[in-house]
Amino acid sequence: IASGGYALHDSDIPYVWAMQRLQKYPMPDDFDPTQYDVNNPPPNPAPWMLQTMIMLWATQFNSHQPMKIMKQWRHFMPLLDTKFPSETRLVAVSCLIGMLSGDTNTLPPHVFFDKCLRKMEILHGYRGSDADGNWTTERFLNMIYSLCGDTQNQQIMFAGLQLLLDLTSIPMTPKPEDVQYIMERTKHVETMREEIAESLLLIYQDPVYIVDMISHNPPKPRQAVLKPNFTDIKRILIQNDCMKFAFSLLDAKSIQLKQLAMFILIGLVGNYPDIGEIKRNLGADDDEKLQNGIKLVDSLAGIGQEHFQRGDNEAALGAFTEALKYLPRSAQLHYLKGKCLSEMGRVEAAKDVFRDAMSRTPEHAGPMPEATMQLCNLLIKHGKSSADIEEAAEYLELLIDGGTYQMYQTVEQIDIEDIYDRLNICLERLGRYDDSLDRLLTLCKLKPNSHQIHFETGRMAILCKEYDLAKEHLEYAVSLEPFDMFAKYHLALALFYLHDAHSLNQAKAYLAQILQSKPNDDKCQSLMAKIYIQENEWTQALAIYQEMKSHKSSSASTQVAPYLQYQIGVAYEHLDRESECIAAFEDVAQTWLQYVKQIGFDKYFFNRPKEAKAFQKIQARCEQHLLEPHWKHLNELILSIGMA
Repeated sequence: IASGGYALHDSDIPYVWAMQRLQKYPMPDDFDPTQYDVNNPPPNPAPWMLQTMIMLWATQFNSHQPMKIMKQWRHFMPLLDTKFPSETRLVAVSCLIGMLSGDTNTLPPHVFFDKCLRKMEILHGYRGSDADGNWTTERFLNMIYSLCGDTQNQQIMFAGLQLLLDLTSIPMTPKPEDVQYIMERTKHVETMREEIAESLLLIYQDPVYIVDMISHNPPKPRQAVLKPNFTDIKRILIQNDCMKFAFSLLDAKSIQLKQLAMFILIGLVGNYPDIGEIKRNLGADDDEKLQNGIKLVDSLAGIGQEHFQRGDNEAALGAFTEALKYLPRSAQLHYLKGKCLSEMGRVEAAKDVFRDAMSRTPEHAGPMPEATMQLCNLLIKHGKSSADIEEAAEYLELLIDGGTYQMYQTVEQIDIEDIYDRLNICLERLGRYDDSLDRLLTLCKLKPNSHQIHFETGRMAILCKEYDLAKEHLEYAVSLEPFDMFAKYHLALALFYLHDAHSLNQAKAYLAQILQSKPNDDKCQSLMAKIYIQENEWTQALAIYQEMKSHKSSSASTQVAPYLQYQIGVAYEHLDRESECIAAFEDVAQTWLQYVKQIGFDKYFFNRPKEAKAFQKIQARCEQHLLEPHWKHLNELILSIGMA
């Protein structure tokens, strides 16, 4: 019974019978559609079970077998007639959707390819049977447009619009690099040809899968290839007013209709080989072409921005690239394209596009500010040399000094603080601390109540050794944000460099506040120890260093830093505890020797200037105590490090 039931289902006989039965249930002759609306739908005289059965057959059971649905064309297409109830007409639309809808994101590529073959067959004029006549291109598309305009039934309208949108979807044209990839990896297959690779790419879209398939199933000699020109689908749609229909939808009040119209437009013009043909079909006269051209570019840009906001950068890049074909001088489109490339990690290409955008603004306005900022971000983040940082600094200085950042902002607003921030990063990396400090002082006047600006000014003043100035700005930053521990640390650092007793006491007070909430903060502990050393309180300094060592020793993932151990040795030395000093230096030397044996002396000490200086100081001490027996082991370790 089960086998018989499945055979009956697979034969489609029950579904064909259901379609034939539905044709016997038209609306009554006296039916008046004006008496009904969305909230009061007309009655459905047809059996709902038959309608549901056919919809499941088309959209669930056979959506992966478009040819099987197409064989029943003469049975379901008559159901589109307006004499039938909306539910029956929706059955026919479902059959078309099951046969034609989908793309490579929702279907296996070979199924999508088969559906596109069905699209071509229908759009070139399809004869389902002698009884229903020839479905010419015009007849079929007019039927689709009528579905899209059925405002009495939104289900049918949106199904028609989805169907029209899916008609614009075609397989990607094979890329030359993918063809080359396949040919290089199938050299051992004597019957393999480039046209076969192109045909298989059109069907399967995956070069890796195709190589594996050819290895197991090599083509026959003189193998026939199937390479339909799917661009004909778009050409036929354009020639039959599909673009004109989409432009009319853009004027609708419904946001959903506008979005569908934009997707239809990008589906039509995306990767279309003849831009001239698109432009010729924009309208009947120059004025209409201009208006529709603007709508087209706006639609492409809008869809691109939607894709970009969702993180679909590949699709966004495609939309902006298409828009640039129709408006190649647009600085804004070049800028948006550059952002996509940047997000995709194509840094060099993004730089070129941002420079292109910068060159397309009016000369009096200077380079496009948004593109300039994005270019500078890339130069700072991915700079390969100081030349990149210098280039970024020049552009940023131009934005500030020329005031051009205010003149041509059309896509995104730029805060002057952001420009100064990037510029100061560049100036600091270039070692131009004084220039950076001057810029920050100017910014303080523009934004006097910004905690971050006063903090950066104080930090830069420390680098410029302007400690009084640093203290002034850091104290103000702390007053604005009393819980900013980082600002308090830098304020303590500025006070430390002032050296007087009052400043040192203030510094200790700030550090104590930080250590109360972060007791194991290495930087604060180290600075506190330096203050005690400045006050000649070596016992206190040693206690801090030993506490730091104890914390690091108790952490399984942290090794005691050699420089910390050296500082402990120096503290012992100043406390005249010679044997403990030598032991600390020996621990340091043992650690250095291990690293030097692994990677070499130069590689280890090159990026560790403090440790290199510590090594030289221990070496000098060893030379002073060369003949003393208790220094012998340390001498040998230092010599071993030097020899390594």
